Amino acid sequence: MVPKHNPKQGLSSSRNLFILGIIVMLGGIVAWLMYSINSQSEENNDGDENFAGQYASVDTVGAEGFDSNKFTEGVEEQLLTELGICDTIENSEKLPCSPQVFRFFRLNKDKPLKDAFILLINARAFPDENGQWTARRILVFERESGKLVETNRFMGNITEIRKPFNGSYNDLLLRFRNKEKTVFYCSYRWINRRYEFYQCEEIAEQTDRAPRFVSPKYIDSVSLVVKGILTSEELAF
Repeated sequence: MVPKHNPKQGLSSSRNLFILGIIVMLGGIVAWLMYSINSQSEENNDGDENFAGQYASVDTVGAEGFDSNKFTEGVEEQLLTELGICDTIENSEKLPCSPQVFRFFRLNKDKPLKDAFILLINARAFPDENGQWTARRILVFERESGKLVETNRFMGNITEIRKPFNGSYNDLLLRFRNKEKTVFYCSYRWINRRYEFYQCEEIAEQTDRAPRFVSPKYIDSVSLVVKGILTSEELAF
């Protein structure tokens, strides 16, 4: 008896081959990306000069931890309660409403903190299955019609808050680490009521290696690849 052809099996096999092809292609792109960065080391060492004079000030906050963090505006606990992401009850399943877990940054210089803020959440609140710490979370909120609206969500760390000469919203330099432990430093700008990816400025092959600036010659193509990686690995929403 001749077995019947199952079209679903063919579709499943085609889909698996397609996914495998995408994975191989991405691996090749990342390899090319790192080769491009390494081959332009001398040019990349001067990459930080590209941003000199573009901002009124730059605050480096990535190295600061949570141990000495304090709530200073008087509205932080109220905002956390409004968001419903923490609890003051001991042994609760929710995160504690503590400055050792949550850190606030002003989003808009012309708005009070209660109406627009960036919330950085300690990585200790998100242990993985091995009990190790994962990445910090960054949530961006702005109040619309009296309610807080989440505009962005990132799995990474804030490295710099860049204050432009003009405009009320700051630019951000965020640090991401993908599954292969490649580290990307990417800038974001406020466009149409949310932060949008602008470009990838630095890359480190591993978390324990110093990052290299992306050459202006490659920054557009590299940024396009990195943006795809951040999206596919759900590091930026």
